[in-house]
Amino acid sequence: MKDKLSIINDLVSRFEPITLAEMDKVMLMNRTDTKFAFNINKFPVILEELKEFYRILEIDNVRNFRYQSVYFDTQDKQMFHDHRVGRSIRFKIRRREYLDSGLNFMEVKQKNAQGRTIKKRIKKKKHDHHFNDETVTFLRKVCPYEHGILQPALVNTFNRLTLVHREDAERLTIDIGLSFNDNNGNSCELPFLLIAEVKRVGSACSSSFLKIMRKNGIRQSSMSKYCMGTILLDPEIKHNTFKPKLNHLKRIKNDFSRNS
Repeated sequence: MKDKLSIINDLVSRFEPITLAEMDKVMLMNRTDTKFAFNINKFPVILEELKEFYRILEIDNVRNFRYQSVYFDTQDKQMFHDHRVGRSIRFKIRRREYLDSGLNFMEVKQKNAQGRTIKKRIKKKKHDHHFNDETVTFLRKVCPYEHGILQPALVNTFNRLTLVHREDAERLTIDIGLSFNDNNGNSCELPFLLIAEVKRVGSACSSSFLKIMRKNGIRQSSMSKYCMGTILLDPEIKHNTFKPKLNHLKRIKNDFSRNS
């Protein structure tokens, strides 16, 4: 795995950089998302092809950024179960920290009936309480959940590469090194897994990344970090509709076993 990561880091260093100020022009708070989950061993070939079409976010000479997300849910995990049963309008609430810079945001992601993702967020200070007055007001404006019924449900850490298309209003995030832990002391790591997500204002059909994925025989496969982490840490939770996702995760892991 270390050799594979060294290859990826070398390829990443060859991309043309883009600054945060430039990337902010492509915030895409109202967008369509298309996800892929596959084995990290397949990534170097894909990364080499992406270089022609994308630039990579670089801040203070760093390109591979560390993230930590604290997901909130109700005691009975209403948001998890809304996703499980396929409710057309559903929410995720999380506090995200960019570990390299210390930037903090409270974020609400809404999936609407048209399948679009609308993200709203406010900036927080590192040591702010999760639900200070400003955050409480924010949540009341953008989602149906009162802060008093929310509690930390899952912590997710990972490393992210962010690519921005040279011409189109498109961003591509690539997450590796995923790990999860909860309040009960449970934890798990998924070093074999890579999750890539194309974020566009319009249809993803014309995305350069999607064309490269089709060329390499990798199919779209949506995988919610929050839902998957919840199931892995609590196998007793009701999750019948997620069994195909779990089987897909096992196939990805077996890919790793064969190629490592």
